Amino acid sequence: MNGENLFNAATVIYKAGEEIDAMLEKMSALLKQKLESIEGIRKVEFLDDDADNTSDWVYHDLIQNYGIYKRGARNPGACLAIQIKLFDTGEAEIVGPRALLYVLFSSGEWKLNEFLLHSAVGEGFELEQECLWQRYDEDEDRSLKRSWEDTECAYVVPLTAINTPEDVRTLIIDPIYCLMTSGLNSEKMDRRILRFHVEGSKVSLLS
Repeated sequence: MNGENLFNAATVIYKAGEEIDAMLEKMSALLKQKLESIEGIRKVEFLDDDADNTSDWVYHDLIQNYGIYKRGARNPGACLAIQIKLFDTGEAEIVGPRALLYVLFSSGEWKLNEFLLHSAVGEGFELEQECLWQRYDEDEDRSLKRSWEDTECAYVVPLTAINTPEDVRTLIIDPIYCLMTSGLNSEKMDRRILRFHVEGSKVSLLS
């Protein structure tokens, strides 16, 4: 075990953690401000976060849940989750060695669990326009436009694409705002959002 290499690796992880925390803090403020401006929305409230670690030393993923409350409602009408994965062997087989940020949205009051690309098809998600994952009821008409009050969807962004407040707005805040107002058009989603191809149950990354 090389002491210098260990020190350098720990420094990188520590600094990355600081940057992620700062990004999430900024995102939380922007998220509340933007979504609470939507007609009929009373508040957006941070519910909790959950971190997982491979050992007592290194955390490798995090998920933060936000409840979206309509006016007059005591329980959330929908939940939004921001999931970060610094490392996952199953995901790396699809996207290569890169950290990922996932944006998850679901109608209803229940907090969201993790979304994984390598198990998305098996869990009932369908890929639309190469970048937007949507889960439908078995007999649901796919041709009908869905409201934010009746949807479950996800998309994935390389964590390294988010470097400025403008990136946070473009890649996280604005798509969710569109979903809850005019509807999310997957054809117009930012090109930095990862694109995929599905063949059977196999998911592959488009270059």
